[in-house]
Amino acid sequence: MDVTLHYRPHQSNLPHLMKITQHLLTEFPTRPLPTFKPWFSCNGTFLKPAKAPPLISSKEADHISQLYITQEPVSVPGNNDWIMNLPEFCPMVKWKQKQEILRALSADYAHSVDEDSKSTKGLLRRAWSVSAPRGGLVKTNGTLSKELSSTLERLNLHCLHRAKWIIDDFNCNGKSLEEIWSVLSRAVRHNELPTCNAKIQPEVSQIWVFCDVLCSEYVGRLLKEMLNLNGQINLTVHRHGVICRM
Repeated sequence: MDVTLHYRPHQSNLPHLMKITQHLLTEFPTRPLPTFKPWFSCNGTFLKPAKAPPLISSKEADHISQLYITQEPVSVPGNNDWIMNLPEFCPMVKWKQKQEILRALSADYAHSVDEDSKSTKGLLRRAWSVSAPRGGLVKTNGTLSKELSSTLERLNLHCLHRAKWIIDDFNCNGKSLEEIWSVLSRAVRHNELPTCNAKIQPEVSQIWVFCDVLCSEYVGRLLKEMLNLNGQINLTVHRHGVICRM
């Protein structure tokens, strides 16, 4: 057995290291490997199955192949009896008549689609979201009021923590929530509200405007002025609730 000894440069006492290595090697138990003994007898015979494989004669093989051929489905081209009575596939119909039939079918389909869209127009209530484009950041003063600063210190929140302004339907000053949303989404896309993205929730009749806490008061004043909101809007933070009202 070959042993490789690695030592540090400051350990210059090589005979002492050799003795330690020999002492460590003697503690390992050594035993001879057992000789290999196969689990079957090696008297020159090989393993064989208990039963011989089945034998199939040539006649039986031909009979089985004939059975497979007869069981396969036979498809005859052009055997579509269900389309023979349709005028589109009738050879006696002229080209103009075919065009008239297709035009009538397309008109019926368009009418049915219009009726379906009218019936489901009032049932579609989804939540839309809008985000500011990447790039052009809007410069703000980045100052907070004393009340909001003390609230951040008490809750141990960073100034770049995300907060949410909630606009309810009673803040819309006689306008519908969709009208407020159209103005707000245009402002967010044009990057007029710094660090903002917004989402409308028609199920709860609210609009959520997300922004950094650092710009929250600036964004709140812009929302009140731009959207002509009345009443108070609440600034909330996840797990802390309302931290500011404006």
